[in-house]
Amino acid sequence: MAKIVKTGVQEAALKAVQGNLRAVAGINMLLDSGGEKYGITFMSGRRKVFMVAGKALGDGILGDVRRKLAAETCLLARKHSIRLEEQELAVLENKAARTAGKEAGKDAGERAADGLLGTGEDTDAASGTCDGTGQQQ
Repeated sequence: MAKIVKTGVQEAALKAVQGNLRAVAGINMLLDSGGEKYGITFMSGRRKVFMVAGKALGDGILGDVRRKLAAETCLLARKHSIRLEEQELAVLENKAARTAGKEAGKDAGERAADGLLGTGEDTDAASGTCDGTGQQQ
């Protein structure tokens, strides 16, 4: 019987996609939070620098990082034939937080992030920038 052979490159791409999705889910929660400022830690080698940034500056930095991670995730999924689920697509576009209101004390963005971070909760979010096959729409 014929079998599909997984390559090390494809498995590494899947791990990168999963890591990017967790990072984007976390960024989505920060962007949707009502805080007035961010505490940001920059690390390079053994050096760490902590700074407090206003909401506008922090949102700009996080928005840029989020867009780049989402684009990289779609590209990796398409290139390595990785199928993204509806919940993952919603996280890439942060649609859950924008389209749904509060439900049971937790907003949809947190529910989507929880699903990716392993709490097992589900979300009703619509699809995002990549379709289910990793193709950009």
